[in-house]
Amino acid sequence: MAENPKLVGSRIVDCNPQTGDCPNACAECFYNGPAFYRTKEYSKFPHPDEVGDRIVRVNSGHDSNLGGVVRLPAGHWLLPDLGTRWTRDPNGELGKLLVDPEPWGADIPVWLSRDTLVEMCRYYYPRVFWNTSIPDFRFPGPVVFTCNGRGQYFRYCPPNVMAVRIRFNSWEWDSLRALAEFYDAQAVPILLTSMRYSEESSIPEAHRQDYTHKKHVLNSYWTLPAAEQFRIKDAVQGVCEHVGIVRLCGEGHSLCRDCGNCAMLFDRCVGRMQEETRP
Repeated sequence: MAENPKLVGSRIVDCNPQTGDCPNACAECFYNGPAFYRTKEYSKFPHPDEVGDRIVRVNSGHDSNLGGVVRLPAGHWLLPDLGTRWTRDPNGELGKLLVDPEPWGADIPVWLSRDTLVEMCRYYYPRVFWNTSIPDFRFPGPVVFTCNGRGQYFRYCPPNVMAVRIRFNSWEWDSLRALAEFYDAQAVPILLTSMRYSEESSIPEAHRQDYTHKKHVLNSYWTLPAAEQFRIKDAVQGVCEHVGIVRLCGEGHSLCRDCGNCAMLFDRCVGRMQEETRP
């Protein structure tokens, strides 16, 4: 399947186990929009050889705390494992071997539970992190939590929370500050993501002057200029006690190869988790 053009040349590879739109339906969701870079008819599981020593990012679209329908095209490398390693039963045990498995062929949609999808990604990819906007952090590795996809979530984070992602715009400073101060108090890295809007009407009239219409990788959006994004980042860092805890998604760039935030935060999170497990 096509590689995410935003990730070309970076240390990150996308994995999207579920097909179809995400039922969370967060506002201005790029994954659910009509201009997503690939079809959502099939699951995206990159081959481990293709991944190499890169880091697999699970569910930058959809949600890692949800089960979903897995569907693979003819010739996909994962097809031989389906039906022999992973259970069909949504309530079954993780990794349950079927005594007399029926093969799952190409183009056959199969519903798999949240826990089975998590276990599959952990099994195939040694360096992996998950993404979710649901405050459930029961993952066997690092997880990025979007804390304001639909509402605002104030949750205490275990060591495997790689970063808390806060979406921001030019007019909701009070909520941005409250979330940043809450997670800074836990010393959880904060990853600020500037909202992009497909329609200018989605922006309050008094703030439309803050935005410009420009192309971002493949599609055009109403976007905060980089200088304004950095100004807001500095303002958020200014209310946080931990120096350097605030990162800006992209750091002023459109492509992940020019940013490096996720790889850096992943490595730090793995180190933090290892420290927690040492006797």
